[in-house]
Amino acid sequence: MTLRSRYIPELVYALAFSSISVHLLLKRRAAETERRHYSARISILGELAARLRGAGEVVSDAEVARLRRLAENVAEDTHRELGESIGWREVIFGRKESSVEREGKEVLERRELERVRDELHRADNNTQKS
Repeated sequence: MTLRSRYIPELVYALAFSSISVHLLLKRRAAETERRHYSARISILGELAARLRGAGEVVSDAEVARLRRLAENVAEDTHRELGESIGWREVIFGRKESSVEREGKEVLERRELERVRDELHRADNNTQKS
């Protein structure tokens, strides 16, 4: 009997470490997702502000409203509801992305790729002019 009870504390410690590590992983992923959402919002609104400040470029009210709605909806689309329960299968194997989340990531990646292409193009034009 003492042989079995001797390993109980180690079992409890192992369960506690596993639980804490899964919890921290989920928190890290949630923080990364939130950071991406805020980055996307800042990017959308920053581009809009630059266009509005730009000399001679006319931006319609409909375009401004559309971009503002887009910036507001970026963060709302993929957040989980607070009361939603998470099953063991989801904890072990991870959550499958919904089509909305997948599309949102694709849009963000395309926008980032376009921004990088534009910056490279501008840098290339600046070096050719010099």
